[in-house]
Amino acid sequence: MRVKGKKDATIHSIKELQECRRLALVAIPKLLSRLEEQHTTTDQCNLFGYVAAYLASLYGHRLGVFLNMTDVQVSQAVHGPEKNDYLLKMEDHKTNESFGTAKMLLSDQEYGWLMDIIHLKTNPDKNLTKYVKRVWSEMHLEGEATFTSLRSAVATFARDRHGEDSQDRKSMARLMCHDTATSDKFYTMDLTMEQARKGRLLFEEAQKEGEESVTGTNKRKKDGEEGRKKKSEQESTPPQSDVIKRRVMYSY
Repeated sequence: MRVKGKKDATIHSIKELQECRRLALVAIPKLLSRLEEQHTTTDQCNLFGYVAAYLASLYGHRLGVFLNMTDVQVSQAVHGPEKNDYLLKMEDHKTNESFGTAKMLLSDQEYGWLMDIIHLKTNPDKNLTKYVKRVWSEMHLEGEATFTSLRSAVATFARDRHGEDSQDRKSMARLMCHDTATSDKFYTMDLTMEQARKGRLLFEEAQKEGEESVTGTNKRKKDGEEGRKKKSEQESTPPQSDVIKRRVMYSY
């Protein structure tokens, strides 16, 4: 409960996730342009931070997915020519035994960022979380962003938007390599007013159905008792033909 309470207090809003991607779309091309002209460690770290924050705020992947992403995996992404997008598959991550490869479908522009990083011969280091925190602060967004906090937000909004048991939520969870049972255990947030209202209606409807069920049960019980009584009467009273036969026999 303490873990959930802490997450409730620090959950990123949908608006913040959207704003993160909007600002990253502006910052990333500028950083790439500067790095082509003159390579600096600051610009390189910021580039890693913006790209990682952008993708993590959309897909909610863990840090390990980004750290273990290889040049070969990026270059071998499956190209979808109809919509000019790319399916990227990462094999080395925490839950690969349960979910297989971690996947991200990238637009042509997003995939281009990763290819540019390869061409610049710049490789991410173990400080990706630090860089994400830095660019999040530079974007003047609330709180402190980590891969875990972004994942928590993405998982929560998937549940709230699509429903706990919906197929859409399950599809998103598969892409995130994320068990919904784990999500419900660790990432469940407090109910909103609207969710609470829907919950109350469910309770009220359940009790209405209960009343109808009790009435139906009583009726079935009464009908059953009447049926048994009638059957008993029929068994105790012989058919008319049998009575007539006995009378005829006795007359002899």
